[in-house]
Amino acid sequence: MNIAALKQLRNKIKDFTRRQKIELCEKIAKDTAMNLLRRVREKTPSRTGNLRRNWSRSGRQIKNGYQETVFNQTEYAAYVEFGHRKPKNNGWVDGKYMLTKSEKEISDIYQKIAEKQVNKALERLVNDN
Repeated sequence: MNIAALKQLRNKIKDFTRRQKIELCEKIAKDTAMNLLRRVREKTPSRTGNLRRNWSRSGRQIKNGYQETVFNQTEYAAYVEFGHRKPKNNGWVDGKYMLTKSEKEISDIYQKIAEKQVNKALERLVNDN
C-alpha cells in the first residue's frame, strides 16, 4: 500500500458517519442478541414447548448506539430460571439458569462477535471506491 492509499483510507475512516457508527452498533447488538436467543432456547427445559417458544428479542436505538433485549413473558419463566418453593411440601426446585448461563457464554465470546462486525465494516470502507 502506498502513502496516497493510506491517506485516502485515513480520510474514509474520518468520514465514517454517525449513522454508520449507529448501524455498526445495531449489527453488533442484533448479532449478539441472536446468539443469546439461540443459546437460551437450547437450554430452556420443555414440557409443552411454551416456555421455549416464548423467548423473544426487541431492539431500539439509544443515544449513542443500539440496545437489544432478550426476554420471556411467560408468567413462570422467572421460577424456572431462578428456582422456586414446591407448593405442598415446602421443598425447593432448583433453577435452570438458562438465561444466566447463556449470558455468561455470550459475554465470553462478545469480543469475537464485535470484531467480526467491525472487520466487515472496515472491509466495506476499504473496498468502497
